[in-house]
This record gives sequence, structure tokens and C-alpha cells, in this order.
Amino acid sequence: MGRERFYRQQSTSKMSLSKREYEEYKGAVEKLVYKYVSRDRSSVVSAITHAVDSGLDKRKVEDKLMGYVDKSLAYKLAEKVRHIKILCKKSYIKVNMLL
Repeated sequence: MGRERFYRQQSTSKMSLSKREYEEYKGAVEKLVYKYVSRDRSSVVSAITHAVDSGLDKRKVEDKLMGYVDKSLAYKLAEKVRHIKILCKKSYIKVNMLL
């Protein structure tokens, strides 16, 4: 448990986003959700942004999303959200290319 907590804290501090990067990230998450989810869209966006901001790993983001969508879609969204955050941080590739 100690190792997992250390890894989560370390990866969270590395991946903190500037205000501009965060706005780009949130916009990309909204586009992603509107593309794949037909109901409770704002709740899904809130769940994703809160989970990722809290430093949760991909598996825990999936678990949060399973309250709103089925398992396969939760997996797909969690994977894409992870890539979006990485791309926003590196900011040398347009995030829209992933969508």
C-alpha cells in the first residue's frame, strides 16, 4: 500500500497542469464525453475531471465511470482520458487528433 501511495503522489505531482493546459484538457474531455455518452453527460465530465484531478489511476477512473456507463465504455473513456492528460502536458500534439 505504501508503494502504491508513493507512486500515485509522484505521478500526480508530475502531471499537474497549468491553467491553460487544464482548460485544454477539460475541453477535450467534454468533447470526448459528448462523442461517446448520450445521457448524464455533465455528470460524466465531472466524474472524470474530479477523479483525474484527485490523482486516481486509470482503474479507479474506470470504476467511477461504471456508475454512468457500461464496463467497455468506461474502459475506453478512461484510456482516452489518460492519453488526453499526457498530451495536454506535453502540448506538442493537438489533443483533437486523439478524438
